[in-house]
Amino acid sequence: MAERWILLGSALATLVSVGCNPAKGDYEHCLELEKAGKLEEASKACEAAVQKDPTGPTGKAAQDKIGKLQARIVDQLAGELKKNNACTQAQLALIDAKPEDKARLTKDREEKCKGVLPSSSAK
Repeated sequence: MAERWILLGSALATLVSVGCNPAKGDYEHCLELEKAGKLEEASKACEAAVQKDPTGPTGKAAQDKIGKLQARIVDQLAGELKKNNACTQAQLALIDAKPEDKARLTKDREEKCKGVLPSSSAK
């Protein structure tokens, strides 16, 4: 019987805390997703927190976090773009290469395309 009261009390405390801060769950989820490296999903969770409490401290913290997450997402995309461009240039150089340069340029392409192309395509 005492266990029931403890469980009921815990459930009630959880409901009260969520009711007082409706954005808390989404913001905490945002932080967990960020730690897991899922930046776009984290940004969406923070957006949900802001929608639930735009003027509260958690909503404001979530809004700040969105800006930081978006900057990290853009940095990642810029890095991927640079890598893709380097891979493309290496492939184009190989296509136009003289036979005596093909081995060297193939090795260069493999380096620059690692992680961009499937390994069988980069050879």
